[in-house]
Amino acid sequence: MTATVTRDEFEDVKELLASAARYAESANARLDRVAAQQELNTSAIALLGERQDRTQQQLDVLAIKLDRLGDRVDQLTERVDQLTERVDQLTERVDQLSTQVSELSITVESLAQQAVQDRSQAEIDRAEFRSTVTQLLEVLTQQFNGNGRSEG
Repeated sequence: MTATVTRDEFEDVKELLASAARYAESANARLDRVAAQQELNTSAIALLGERQDRTQQQLDVLAIKLDRLGDRVDQLTERVDQLTERVDQLTERVDQLSTQVSELSITVESLAQQAVQDRSQAEIDRAEFRSTVTQLLEVLTQQFNGNGRSEG
């Protein structure tokens, strides 16, 4: 059996082959584009890797700085605690001194009042003393008439 190919069948096969060739060219072009895109992606991934390395280095530096900052914050907290304790002690001392000043103020006021009373009493005593001296002088003057003799 021999198969004879008709012209129409030959043309159909020819068109199918041409279509297959176009499809293959199109697929090759797409593969070329995918390969180019893959190269771009590989380059981008390499750049991202470099950037990630730099970012990691920066993060490492930042972690060190944060550790130092944490240490400084701890030191500052300790100093603030010490200052707070000292302020509390000073406040207590000021309260004690304030109490002592109040007590001294009361004592000074009491002494001032006593001094006023003493001055008043001294003034009264001086007046009585003057009166007594004046009375004595009058009595003596009456008893002695000025020449040393008693009139009696």
